Amino acid sequence: MLLKTYKAKLFVNILVVFLITIGIVAVFQYRREKSYRISLLDNTLSTINEITNQFIKNKNIYETGHYDLLDTLMRDIPNKGIRVTIIRKDGKVLYDSFVDRYDTLENHLHRPEVQQSLHKAYGTNIRRSASTSRNFYYYAKNYGDYFVRTAILYDVNVIKFLKTDHLFIYFTLLMFLLTFGALIYMTDRLGVTLSSLKDFAVRAGNNEPIDTSVRFPKNEFGIIGRQIVQIYDNLRRTQDELISEREKLYRHLQAIDEGVAVFSAAGGKILANQHFIQYLGILSDETVTDAGELFSVKRLREITSFIEESLRSQDPSPGQKEILIQESGRFYEVKCIVFQDHSYEVLINDVTREEKNKRIKQQMISNLAHELKTPITSIMGYLETILTDEDMDQEKRKHFMKRAFKQTKRLSALINDISVINKIGEAEDYYKISDVDIRKVVKDVIENLQFRLSAGNIRVNTRIESSVIIRGSRDLIFSIFQNLLQNTIQYAGDDVIVDISQYLEDEDYYYFSYADTGVGIPEEHQARIFERFYRVDKARSRKQGGTGLGLSIVKNAILFHRGGITVRNRPGGGVEFLFTLAKKRG
Repeated sequence: MLLKTYKAKLFVNILVVFLITIGIVAVFQYRREKSYRISLLDNTLSTINEITNQFIKNKNIYETGHYDLLDTLMRDIPNKGIRVTIIRKDGKVLYDSFVDRYDTLENHLHRPEVQQSLHKAYGTNIRRSASTSRNFYYYAKNYGDYFVRTAILYDVNVIKFLKTDHLFIYFTLLMFLLTFGALIYMTDRLGVTLSSLKDFAVRAGNNEPIDTSVRFPKNEFGIIGRQIVQIYDNLRRTQDELISEREKLYRHLQAIDEGVAVFSAAGGKILANQHFIQYLGILSDETVTDAGELFSVKRLREITSFIEESLRSQDPSPGQKEILIQESGRFYEVKCIVFQDHSYEVLINDVTREEKNKRIKQQMISNLAHELKTPITSIMGYLETILTDEDMDQEKRKHFMKRAFKQTKRLSALINDISVINKIGEAEDYYKISDVDIRKVVKDVIENLQFRLSAGNIRVNTRIESSVIIRGSRDLIFSIFQNLLQNTIQYAGDDVIVDISQYLEDEDYYYFSYADTGVGIPEEHQARIFERFYRVDKARSRKQGGTGLGLSIVKNAILFHRGGITVRNRPGGGVEFLFTLAKKRG
């Protein structure tokens, strides 16, 4: 429809221009032809005027007043329809060849042709004569003392003489028909090209498959069409390559532990990975939801000042700056690179990770032996006491058996936690992957621990929408929230409020916050609380029955879901865990 409309508009526009041109030429030719015929008639009448004037001068008619001598002149004029009138300059009629009693005629000074001759070389007019009641074509000329007015009867012969020849109209009509046919042919030829271009444009706009081998006519529009298709094909291949490379880069940024963000010269975020937002949150002591909040972090003022100075500088060469920040027992390396186009990249890296891993490996065997030795030694002691003291009363024997049973439960919990960690790290395929409703999981965890929560007067508030669903292991997601809540029950104290919320979402991740109003975690311990068997208060942990693996399970379960976790103390008291969970398994 659009193509037909365009072709129709093009056809109509060209046709209108052609018709206007033809019309102008026709009108011009018509007027020129008519003007030519009128000029012939004027020349004839002018000749008679001149002959009459010469006759008057030669015969001294004006001085003598013998105007009847003009009758002899009129008899020599072959056209009997010629009328000659002599008018004095004051308008009195001195002679009229068509009126016998011309001395009785009214004043002719204000006749149109006479008035024209006062200001021009001559005057003409077509009108009905008041004295003869006949139509005349008048031609008047001023000779100073008098006017000589020649007129011819405006009859059929004169009308026919003044009528233009219609031959040129027929010729114009023939040219119009030929041009009309040529116009139809040309618009149809153009329509073939436009049809191909239209199909190409529609398919390109709808991202439909396009046959880049489409054939165009061999004309200028065809060349343009082929060039457009070639350019589009090149752009599409380049775009596909860029999309592929961008996807690789984005996946790489999300996979690395380093926080990376790239900004435009105007400060707009181009891209940022989840670790960058997490690290900003750690360094800012506030919840950060966007990489653009970089300039509001006071600890990064040295970096942001460098960026501002680099953007003001006229030096086109790129620059970079690197600083080291210590926060909560951890060290963060922050690096900024400013490029030639004044875009810049900021990288935040937790440089304590390698040292931490080494320490874990070194302490893993000794910690495991120590953690297993304690309950085993206790069990052996209780059993040995029972076996060696045959006279022990039943009440005391029952007490030792209960203590031994409690240690076996602790040993079983420890073995279970170690098994969970090993399964997460070494056998990811062990866990069933499905769609997990986070709000329902949290609800189940709260119900599972409701007795212990009520015993400690701990209230839990949740702000998680029902639409928060991830693809992962329900058992591991359950263990994340259960271990966090058990950690609060065991160590935060009584009369605590727990807030569990999902505060941010992007294309790939959900961002969660778990916070309580308990005693918090001393900053010197925060860097190590996710280590296996690490305890802030070892004596209290053993008394409470903790294995030292709860937060380590939390971290490994989050890593299993391609997320990350950080911890910080809340300004008003208590501790807050910030972590992410990927929407889909990678």
